[in-house]
Amino acid sequence: MVNINGLAVLLTGIEVVVLVEWLRLTTTAAAGVAAGFLVVGILIEELVRFRGIKGRLPQARELGLVAAGVAVEAVAWILPLVLKTPGWQTFAIVFVGLDVEHAIINLATTGTFSLRRVADFTAVEAVGGAIWLTSPSAITIAILAVASVLEHVQGVRQGLHLRD
Repeated sequence: MVNINGLAVLLTGIEVVVLVEWLRLTTTAAAGVAAGFLVVGILIEELVRFRGIKGRLPQARELGLVAAGVAVEAVAWILPLVLKTPGWQTFAIVFVGLDVEHAIINLATTGTFSLRRVADFTAVEAVGGAIWLTSPSAITIAILAVASVLEHVQGVRQGLHLRD
């Protein structure tokens, strides 16, 4: 049996470290290096998630879906920085991108694609992400972490078919 909360905390740790380091890299490294770090970090997070839920790494079609989800998520985080959007627009971009990403990852894990079935926990993560992205600080990193762990608990539960 999967330890849902333990897996959620592990995924949150990976995600928060990757996002915080990526944002730092956007000020100290070339844009391509920062983006590459973000993509690789998110890919690691999603592979750990998939293995934690399914007990194995994704195979051909599943891996393609995971890669597509990772690309969508990376764009969702990068676009608000490039466009220099205010908080509500940052939320909108992150929400739409993460909703699509979560639906794709759910398709890879469970075989089901539905934007509505992931919208609630996506909104939680998007709020935390938008707050952090528009005003990065120790406090907003904590907000991001709380939102991320809440999202990951529900995402793992959904991957295990424990959530409708």
